[in-house]
Order: sequence, then C-alpha cells, then structure tokens
Amino acid sequence: MSRAMREIRSQSREELAKGLADLRKEMIKLGAERAKGAALKNPGEIARSRRAISRIMLALSEKEASAKHA
Repeated sequence: MSRAMREIRSQSREELAKGLADLRKEMIKLGAERAKGAALKNPGEIARSRRAISRIMLALSEKEASAKHA
C-alpha cells in the first residue's frame, strides 16, 4: 500500500469529504482554464487531481462498507 493511501485511510470521513470537495473545485478550475485555451502551468496537475479524487472516493467507500459489516 502506498504512503498516500495510508494517509488517506487514516483520515476521518469529514476530512475526506472536505478534501474531496476541494479537489473537485480545483478540477473545475483547471478544466475551465484548459477550455479557455490558456496554457496550464502544470498539465500533470489535472491527472494528479483526478487520481487523488479516486483515492479519496475509494477510501470513503471502504469506510462505508466496513461500517455496514460492523
């Protein structure tokens, strides 16, 4: 397991939800920038944000599943 996933799994649901909201806002901003045709400062930031969103969503679904089975 990667260090990033360990850190994400150790966070509470509230922290994960806040992080997810922040990342989604950032993705909207980056998408709008790209749509305007402006050169992005770091094109890899879109992929990095998308992966981070996926990791957080995975951690949230794991927490939900464990809560149902507990």
